[in-house]
Formats: sequence, structure tokens, C-alpha cells
Amino acid sequence: MDTQKRKIAVTIGNADKSALEAVYKILQDHQVLDHVQITFFPGGMEGLEEALNTASSGFDAMIAMPLEGVDVAKFWREKWTALKDSLQVSVCGDFPYITLITENTSDIGFLPDTEKNVMRIEKFSEALRSMFRLPLPRLAVMSTSKNSDGKATKEDKEILMPAIQKAFEKLIPVFGTFSSEGFFASESFLRFDGFCFVNREQADAMIAKYAGINILFEAEAPIVLATAITDTTDMEEIFREMLYKVNDVLRCQKEYAEMSKDPLKFELDRKNNEFQAF
Repeated sequence: MDTQKRKIAVTIGNADKSALEAVYKILQDHQVLDHVQITFFPGGMEGLEEALNTASSGFDAMIAMPLEGVDVAKFWREKWTALKDSLQVSVCGDFPYITLITENTSDIGFLPDTEKNVMRIEKFSEALRSMFRLPLPRLAVMSTSKNSDGKATKEDKEILMPAIQKAFEKLIPVFGTFSSEGFFASESFLRFDGFCFVNREQADAMIAKYAGINILFEAEAPIVLATAITDTTDMEEIFREMLYKVNDVLRCQKEYAEMSKDPLKFELDRKNNEFQAF
């Protein structure tokens, strides 16, 4: 049993501190997450600044509650230079994991070059393994097209598809490109664990169709960073959900580090395009 105390910093945002403390006390009283030690920071920008200045020394994770008018993820990236080009992973209810391979741009005409796309697909696969304990996640890459005709665009053919092929040759089970509208309408997405969207507009459109609190993780941060992107005003519900998710990530990271010390090797059967373990 994991008995080590996990230290989590919580910035209040727009929430009432006493309400969040009450949620934490209930969990402690019922011995749920009793191995978690929480430090609350003030609300507003003051709390974000203070938490960020101390988070990397002594804390395992930081939870940022929603703050009206502030893009917390953007703030983190501006203040923490290591996150400037880092990968973000969204989790929304029971919906599979989502990332963007275009550095959060909303311009559908812009894509990084093929090699950078390969790198981001690799990072996404690694994040799903280490943060969410998915041994060999199956990934789908969405098309740059907004149409549901299933036809690949020029960018798909010249940038995305070569990146998918190169990532597949590195033993990452990634497939595409798929038209997001038709793909999700047919429930084909149920065969996959994670999705690479080409812009946030596409990703948000899919997330909006599913109930749940959208939690955004900075996958390459030195500690676990999580914030919520949601229209829900129930701060206690948001806090409880984020606390559970962050605790799960911390547990998975520890287990992954122990399990990956002597990893099982894989090779690709080129003839049948199947992965074989040995």
C-alpha cells in the first residue's frame, strides 16, 4: 500500500475557501485520500503567483480552480518557461483523452512540420502510459477538414499522414486521419484511447457533446499541473473531481516509474502491421 503523503497545492480561484476545506475534511474523515496533504493558496492572481513560486519546491502537484477572466494554462506557460511548448492533455468525464498537436492554435491552416508532429504524437503516447496507466494506447489523429465527407486534405496528405506513418514505425499504434464529425457520430472513437486534434475549436466541439468536467493537464511539467475548463459553477464538484484525478495521476506515475525499470520490448510485424511482444 502507498502510504507516502502526497503534497498538493490548491489555488482558490473564484471558489469559497471554506467550501473547499469542507470537501477536503469530509474526504479525510471518511479516510478517502487520507494520504493527501493539501495547502490552500489565496484566490485571484495573487494565489496563482504565490503557488507557482513555491510549487516546484516541496509539492507533488498543483490544482488551479477556475478564475474568471484568466486562462490559467496560458498563465502557467508564460510564467514557467519549461511549459512554453509543452503538451497538454484533456480529460472529460468518461470521454477518452485528448491533446492538440498544433500548440493550441485555432488557425486550421497552420500545422507544425512532420517531424514535430511525430514528436508530439510520441509525447502524447508517453503521457497516456505514464499519467493514466494505458500500456499501449491506440491513438487517432483528426483531419484538418471540417467536412464529414471523409476526404483527406492537402495538409493531411503532406504533413499529418507522413507523421502518422513515422510514429507507427516507432511502434506507436496511431491511425488517421479521420473526419471528426463523422468519426464521433459513428462511435468509431470507442476503439481508441486518445485523440490528436489539429485545433482547439475541434476538440472543444467534441468535448461539449459529453457531460463532465474538462480537466487540463500539463503533461511535461516538473510536477502535476491541473486546471478545469468548464461552465459548471459548482466549485465543490470541480474540486472533488480534480482532486481524484490528480491523485490518480500521481499514483499512476509512481507505478509507471517502478514498472518501466525493465520494460517488455516490442517489435512490429511489418507484413501484418501487428505488434509482437518478446
